[in-house]
Amino acid sequence: MAVITVLLILVVAILAYIPLGILKHRRRLLTSNCPPGTIQPLTESNLLVMLGFFPRSLLTWYTQAGFALKWANMYKLVNSDIVYSVSPSRLAFYTASPQHVIQITHSLKEYFPKPTFFYAVLRIFGENLVTSEGEVWRRHRKVVSFGFSERNNRQVFTETEKFARGMCNELEKIYLNAPKNTSPSVDVVRYALKLALCVISTAAFGFEAEWETERKAEPGFEMSFFEALEQVSSHPVEVIAVPRWMLHLPIRDWRRVGVALKDFKKYLNLAIERGKSNILQEMTESVGKKDDVKEEKRRADTFSALVRGAFAEKEGKELALNDDELMGNVYVLLVAGHETSAHTLGFALGLLALYPNVQERFYQEIMSVTGDKDSLTYEDMNALKYGMAIMNETLRMYPIVTIIPKWAPEDVWLSEKTETSSENEATTTDTFIPGGSIVNLHVTGVHYNEKYWGPDASEFKPERFIEREWKREWLLAFSDGPRACIGKRFAQIEVVTALALLVKRFEIRVNDEQKGVGMDELLESHIQLTLIPKNPVRLVFVPRSNKKTD
Repeated sequence: MAVITVLLILVVAILAYIPLGILKHRRRLLTSNCPPGTIQPLTESNLLVMLGFFPRSLLTWYTQAGFALKWANMYKLVNSDIVYSVSPSRLAFYTASPQHVIQITHSLKEYFPKPTFFYAVLRIFGENLVTSEGEVWRRHRKVVSFGFSERNNRQVFTETEKFARGMCNELEKIYLNAPKNTSPSVDVVRYALKLALCVISTAAFGFEAEWETERKAEPGFEMSFFEALEQVSSHPVEVIAVPRWMLHLPIRDWRRVGVALKDFKKYLNLAIERGKSNILQEMTESVGKKDDVKEEKRRADTFSALVRGAFAEKEGKELALNDDELMGNVYVLLVAGHETSAHTLGFALGLLALYPNVQERFYQEIMSVTGDKDSLTYEDMNALKYGMAIMNETLRMYPIVTIIPKWAPEDVWLSEKTETSSENEATTTDTFIPGGSIVNLHVTGVHYNEKYWGPDASEFKPERFIEREWKREWLLAFSDGPRACIGKRFAQIEVVTALALLVKRFEIRVNDEQKGVGMDELLESHIQLTLIPKNPVRLVFVPRSNKKTD
């Protein structure tokens, strides 16, 4: 009987909490400047699956472009670029306005700090660039920036070209060794993940690797560094959300993640000690030598530069970042740099297969830049403007990060100007943001906003980044403002270099079973912390130098 009484009390408490919590937050919105919105009985994230007071016809935008967070039609139907969602726990806003973006990330940035409480799970190794704010964040940013220099960019290009060539050679063998009159297809995302893993292992961590090399565990480890790195980076949910003790349960995938996590931490500790030793040796050997000689002897990988930065910015005998903080930053750079680049490359290759006219224009650009050369140079990167436009357009349509949360600790107003039919006139709409609210920069909402990108916003047209005017706050793939992604150039070099080498060597097609499909089918996607393809993206790579008869 006592148990039933407790359960009844609990049910009543929950039933009371829901309406009281909603009323508390909803009352703060009762102003003449309140945007359209919805009430959610559990959390504000229910907006993704429960439409509340919005028309049921809005369900149609769930299937567009293959992923659930494309809300372009929602903003059009309610005639507002900002909406709210109120739940018992909090009040949240979602904005698709680039004007709001520039205010939140620049002119009013002090009113919209990062909600670090959302990112506590990323402190599994230590405080880092993503989980910190204020002076602590500035200290991390200053040190981590050492790892993203022009010298490191060149290293990224060199490693990407090496591994992309290995990938090209393997794809060519698959095609040429296939039975006659067949078109063998491969899951391009699997290859892109391997490529990105190799690049980040060498250009970021300084490990030696070859495309086809068998990786063995070092003495005292159960997994090789590459295997541990792959497991940790490809299973972010298990790493972040599953309690450590549960990773020892007799569940094969979880146990592998548990072993990988243990070995990965051991490898990082070993790398940190080696890094410190190498930096101290560099400092000793460079005494009395010229700056250019010192620079030449320095390792160019991101990790060595990050350790060097911790030494360079140290105060007294203490390094600017301790070992846990170094490890924490390495982990978030890994998470941010491996699967994100790989999936961007996978989406881009899928789009090129679906749009052969875009692929042909890119091929002509590559040939005009490289001529008869079999290789690319780092200097060629700046000339591949259409290649960069392809990456930008891919990220516009398939942004890896779909929402960027901010927090408004105090009451603040956002404004948006809208041009009217009258010449040189505009109306201003002010939106009141009550203190304590979450304000989400809705990346896909901004990226599909026809007020800025035009009526063809849902179409794949890379030339829009060359032939039309656009502003940086319209494209949020790497965020904007002081907290924009520090590895942006790393990713751009990696993706564009790989795309250029693949398109130079191959004509990329969809396989026979998928001819005639569109983006929704081939690139159907879902959210798993970040946006990823839901199914294998199978493509055919036909060598341009030796095409088979179709």
